Amino acid sequence: MIAIAGTIGTGLFLGTGRSLAQGGPASMLICYSVVGFIVYVTLLLLGEMATQYPVAGECDPVFSTLFTFAYGLVYATHQIFQSYLLLLFLSFIIAI
Repeated sequence: MIAIAGTIGTGLFLGTGRSLAQGGPASMLICYSVVGFIVYVTLLLLGEMATQYPVAGECDPVFSTLFTFAYGLVYATHQIFQSYLLLLFLSFIIAI
């Protein structure tokens, strides 16, 4: 995790320097403001959904309620594959 965070941080640092050199500080400020606003609205809407449909545990019932049963089923299946099967394969790889 620390290595991933260091890599992402270095990439952001270098990308920010290139953007600053090409576009200047005003364009970076505008872009960061727009992206920050989009992230804020997304998290605000997720909070609204969480308070309107409180569910203990996973998000499967929320997806089944808000979208369709099929979407909730696909999400639950994805979580099962991601959680159990991926960990099973990784444990086999580590054991070898």
